[in-house]
Order: sequence, then C-alpha cells, then structure tokens
Amino acid sequence: RASVNRIIKLMNEVVQFEEEYIAPLLDSIHLETKAKGERVFRIPKNLGVKKAPYFSRVFNIVDQMLFALKVE
Repeated sequence: RASVNRIIKLMNEVVQFEEEYIAPLLDSIHLETKAKGERVFRIPKNLGVKKAPYFSRVFNIVDQMLFALKVE
C-alpha cells in the first residue's frame, strides 16, 4: 500500500507540473502562431516535450507498478 501511495503521489505531481508549466507554454506557442495567421496542426517537435494521451501514460505506469509489486 505504501508503494502504491508513493507512485500515485508522484503521478499527481507530474500532472500538476504539466498543468502549471507545460500546458501554458504550449498554449502560448499556439496563440502566437494563430496571431500570425498560421495554423498549428501538431505540437512542434523541437520543444523537447512529448505529450502522450494521459490514459496511455497512466496505463503504462499502472502496468509497471503492478509488475513491480510482485517483486520481492
């Protein structure tokens, strides 16, 4: 139970970081581009930020967590 609580706490911190820092940065890039009359069809690759769908990331983390809990 303690291991799961630590993992969930870490996941919540990652989500909070993305909401506070990453999302506003990406929003500002999109707004700047839109103001110039251009359209952004995908997130620019050279930002160094890969934003996978949240469910996909959670599934992978939970899968690894369940595997790790089996290890003595």
